[in-house]
Amino acid sequence: MGTRRCFGKTDSFVRALLVRAPLLLAPRLLAPVVLAPLVLAPLVLAGCDGGETTGTGGGTTSSAGGGGTGGADCVVMEAPPALPDTFCDRFPGGAPGEGPVPVDLSRAHALARFWGPVEEYSVADQALAAALAKDEAWSGEDLSGYAGSLAGVACSAPAEGGSLGEATVESLGAVAVVVPGTGPVELPAGTEAVLVDLRGLPWAPGVREAVIAAVSPALAAPVSGLSERVRRHDGMIDEIFSATNVYKSTLVQRDLPDIPASGTADLKLALLTGPKIPGEAVEIAALLRLAGRAWLIGEDLRVDVAEGTWQGVGETGVLVRTRELRFGGGTMPDVIFADQRTASPECFASDILAKEAVPPAGTSATARPLLKSTAPFGDVHPVGDARGDARAGLVIAHGAVRRFFPYFGVVGDGIDERLMETTSSLPAAPSRVETRNALRRFGNVLSDGHNFVYDSKAIGGGFFPVHVESIDGEAVIRRSAAPGVEPGDTIVSIGGVPAAEWYSVELARSGGASPGYQFNIATREMTRLFGPVEFGLESAQGVSKMVTAQPQPVAELIALVPPSSREAGFLGDLGAPEVYYLNMDSTVLTGMADLKAALEEAAGAKGLVVDMRGYPGVNHYDVARRLVQKTFSSPIFLVPELVGPEEVNIDKSSFQVTPQANPSFTGPIALLVGPGTVSAAENFSTMLVDAGRVTTIGRQSASTNGNITGVQLPGGFAFSFTGMDVRHADAEESVFHGIGIVPDIEVAVSAADFAGGVDPEVEAAIGWVMSQ
Repeated sequence: MGTRRCFGKTDSFVRALLVRAPLLLAPRLLAPVVLAPLVLAPLVLAGCDGGETTGTGGGTTSSAGGGGTGGADCVVMEAPPALPDTFCDRFPGGAPGEGPVPVDLSRAHALARFWGPVEEYSVADQALAAALAKDEAWSGEDLSGYAGSLAGVACSAPAEGGSLGEATVESLGAVAVVVPGTGPVELPAGTEAVLVDLRGLPWAPGVREAVIAAVSPALAAPVSGLSERVRRHDGMIDEIFSATNVYKSTLVQRDLPDIPASGTADLKLALLTGPKIPGEAVEIAALLRLAGRAWLIGEDLRVDVAEGTWQGVGETGVLVRTRELRFGGGTMPDVIFADQRTASPECFASDILAKEAVPPAGTSATARPLLKSTAPFGDVHPVGDARGDARAGLVIAHGAVRRFFPYFGVVGDGIDERLMETTSSLPAAPSRVETRNALRRFGNVLSDGHNFVYDSKAIGGGFFPVHVESIDGEAVIRRSAAPGVEPGDTIVSIGGVPAAEWYSVELARSGGASPGYQFNIATREMTRLFGPVEFGLESAQGVSKMVTAQPQPVAELIALVPPSSREAGFLGDLGAPEVYYLNMDSTVLTGMADLKAALEEAAGAKGLVVDMRGYPGVNHYDVARRLVQKTFSSPIFLVPELVGPEEVNIDKSSFQVTPQANPSFTGPIALLVGPGTVSAAENFSTMLVDAGRVTTIGRQSASTNGNITGVQLPGGFAFSFTGMDVRHADAEESVFHGIGIVPDIEVAVSAADFAGGVDPEVEAAIGWVMSQ
């Protein structure tokens, strides 16, 4: 058997001689009769708690009095060197990344951004952008720059992986030495003390269960008292549109599971620790020590290691602190000191039987960054390195939708492949237009009508004031305030590019859950002008012309958003004096007083045409209450709830809406819908349809309902998407996304109708009402 040389803290007299007066001690080493009672005997009785191991070491069965591990072979020597005062060198690396490096980076950064103790999300985002400007980080080869910018939040390390071996139990008389692993742990009869060796455990699945299996036989009662503070997300808090959106982020505290007991009596327990311990083992060891249930022998515990979540990135990885551990009502200290700090903690086997009660734990102060509330709304990022900003923007957008986008089950999950496509297509120094288009292309895979990409640094320009609709795939002018551009004109070229070619490019990088609304979103790229643009047009009569459009104020475009600017009133001019028309668009109906006046006026009408082809400008729930004469349900709202990075729940809700009279309308209702019926307009329409109150007329709606949310990105970009799944309030909870409101009576539109001032959807609604 090899020699174990241990330095005993309890043998203070000998330590003083060794450290302070080596010349005095040296001569005495020549005389064993003098040395034995001075050095060896106290070490056998008091135990050895320092030094290093040489030779083959432990594993020898012995009597309780000495020999084997921690026996009379212990020789005094100096303590091990001090360890780093951060947690970055105190854990073994976990498994390598599971996918392409950009996808792994997305997973890792989402941990830091959404769950880490960062001051603001932008702090983490800027660290990522700066790091990804370098190819070493982009390849996953070196993430030290990223982690280094997030001190106290994240650490990088080589991936090690590994798996647990089989659990082992060695008997040293009345002391059992247990190495956690797979399989059961059974203590020999007569065991009075247990040493659980945590050294060398990998950061791998099953560690928690293995350590619990190792310590539980020494416990007659469960050990409790540990809790964690984590960030909870009820949907993704909006960073772009509203500081008071329905989504929110809070800090919550929850109790952690007890360490179960499987023993019949409390045995003396010591945990043998080394410089690197996986997080789950640190958590259990920390609880046992703070609860006064076990000694720590070896190295101090870094609590922040237990607060980390590992994510492999290629052959390296990142440990991100995603929680805050608490004990006894307060935040745990940064460090829990070892009772005996030694490089050979196994020597404690000869000491443990003589030990009395575990003393109070020695701890450090709490100085690590702690979780705090964040306020990311409106936190527009600065412009940095173009390549780093572009790469980081795509990675962050991917991480956000991976965690919070609710419709993968409907539209499919292609975001990993699209991330690889868009990142690989980036030029070495992308322009702002190229970066924005890469983000748009990534968002296109979501098939979501709330997906938009914004560039806060885009300045100047104006708009082409036209309302364009798709007719058989062609862009036809329905309404116009642009000189020389008339209703019924078909756009045949845009800036010298054939319109069909232009749209094929833009549609491939535009959001949209229905063909009509995707066309609408792509068209917005055409109507935003940064200078004069020449358009080739063909009139409804087949006459070709060229028109140079000058940028105009946005108000002129907004006025043309709805298909019609007609105000409320009877439709006598269309031959239907008994039919009342109500335009719900925000450019026409701006207040509830106007709505009530319109409903009072319509009281005696044969029927009501409700035009919801635009976006509502009043509380649409209040309007619905006045059109439905029975209690009805809102749509069903499904919001993702993420409590910490691992727990995912769905908050399912709906509510009953009661009718409201005085004024109201009780006659037949034709509801007009179309490609521009989106979001709140569709929410309103869904309630009327599900209540069986209306006949829908027109074309498929945008098929996108649910509160929008958005994420701020490096470089001053922003990316939005739908943050909740909205379903019909029917027995099947039918899917709405991608389907939308499908009209009971579908109406085709034509360039000739637009040119002649005919509104075919209104005409169809009149015909239906008159038939009732």
